Amino acid sequence: QMTDKPSICFFHTGRALPHILLGEGPEQAGGAEVRASILARALARRGWPLTFIICDYGQPDELVTDDGIRLLKAGAPRGGLPVFRFFTHTLPADIRAVRRADASVYVGFGANWHAGALARECHRSGRRFLLWIASSSDPHVRRKDISLASPHERWLAQQGLKRADVVIAQTD
Repeated sequence: QMTDKPSICFFHTGRALPHILLGEGPEQAGGAEVRASILARALARRGWPLTFIICDYGQPDELVTDDGIRLLKAGAPRGGLPVFRFFTHTLPADIRAVRRADASVYVGFGANWHAGALARECHRSGRRFLLWIASSSDPHVRRKDISLASPHERWLAQQGLKRADVVIAQTD
């Protein structure tokens, strides 16, 4: 299906998203997952080519929903040695998924290490990066007294905020 609309890729690691998008019903869903799935379905209905990158929870490498939304598997949240897993499995798998999505615009949710890695990859490849702020603490990622990000996430999260082409926030 050819379209003149740019392709969009949402990067969201919520465990409920694959279930919501595939119509299986969520194990447990928060507002971010529900909001992302509603927006994705509305865009897909209007002809926007849409991909979701989701964590590896044992699903196939690629799935397509009844709405035509592509689901690509990224890194697994478990397995391997915790510190090494990030550099040897999680981050490389996430970058491979981003490159495989081959979207014009990437959307990240929340100031976390994913946002930093996604912003860096978008900058490297000349793609646009949109960061959707997930909580009122996200803009304060540098402040350990306010930020919900763990100490080892803060630097990458801060890079995501600094390198985003657009930041969407629903509060001041």
